[in-house]
Amino acid sequence: MSVSKCVQVKEYIGQQIHSGVLKPGNEVPSLSELSRQFSINRNTAVKALNELAAEGWIYQRRGLGSFVSPKLNKSLTGNFAILVSNLSSPIYGNIIHGIEEHCRTLSRYLISAGHRASRNIQRETITGLVDNNKVDGIALFPASTDKDEINFLEQVKTSGTGMLVFYPQGPLSVISTMTFDHFEGTALSVKHLLDNGYKRIGFVTTQYNNFDSMERIYGYRSALEKAGQDFREEYIFYVDDAEERFAQQVADAIAACPERPEALVVISDEVAVGMINRFQELGIKVPDDIAITAGGNIEIGAHPFYNLTTITPDFQQMGKLIVDCLERQTMKPDTPPERLVFRQRLIIRGSSDSRHQLQENNLSKKSDKYYRDVRETVFAG
Repeated sequence: MSVSKCVQVKEYIGQQIHSGVLKPGNEVPSLSELSRQFSINRNTAVKALNELAAEGWIYQRRGLGSFVSPKLNKSLTGNFAILVSNLSSPIYGNIIHGIEEHCRTLSRYLISAGHRASRNIQRETITGLVDNNKVDGIALFPASTDKDEINFLEQVKTSGTGMLVFYPQGPLSVISTMTFDHFEGTALSVKHLLDNGYKRIGFVTTQYNNFDSMERIYGYRSALEKAGQDFREEYIFYVDDAEERFAQQVADAIAACPERPEALVVISDEVAVGMINRFQELGIKVPDDIAITAGGNIEIGAHPFYNLTTITPDFQQMGKLIVDCLERQTMKPDTPPERLVFRQRLIIRGSSDSRHQLQENNLSKKSDKYYRDVRETVFAG
């Protein structure tokens, strides 16, 4: 009984894979090469490759060709990993919790690791996870995204490990990326303060000259200009990083302003908490003397002492999107790169109370004690 040409092609490629001539990630012969070698038409070659892809032997990338599946010599681990700069950060804690919640629904486990903003530690950690077959996919908030690092991450992806990288600049050709909508989130905070009667609005951000920082500043400036308010360069205040320990210096600088802002949009809840603590020491009350909005929705920000208005993504939904993206890459390596953009919502609390209301109430007794009624309104932008 003669074997069809389609089966001959499939058996040939299968033998090449089994013998090690074609290794995981290698490109298989092209349609034109197969047509010439087996004296078949293009449709038969297409049918053979499609069947091999359906059976999991190869994966296909539109316009680039067909490649040996990276998973053929690699058993699935049931693990995903997340790699961040600082595991003690409350915001990263919220992200990790959201990912863990969805991992459990898929009977997966999450490995959490920190790289301490070191590219060397980042590479060592990723290499250890991949070479020892510890994980099926990695969600990375990287220490560096320069050209060399992107090339390294692309090699990791090609080896068969799913990759999802925080990369604000935009899509990448091979790796799936994710980012926050910092422009809209910052603009949402500014608009809220404007609507509450504040005009002199300052902005506290990091000194990093990166895409994230520029997006935030553009969002801040755009919202002011849209409302007919002047952008004032002296109302941009910088912190070394978005952590509480860097807050005192910027709080002192703001307190010393000849014409102090009436309100502030602060890069993170952690910095805002540190600033409120320092303002209290200086006799400056929030929101009576200066209103504040921040970002991240960390647990302490909701305490009545801070009652912090904040912008935040839905961490549960964010975790689901991240896990589902890695799952698609694990189960189907030829999945095209994706771009996840996490929208932010505004949670309104007492730190940004209406200026008019504060004036009418003439500073309530609770406000004098630095405590306010806890009330929370969520506004999705």
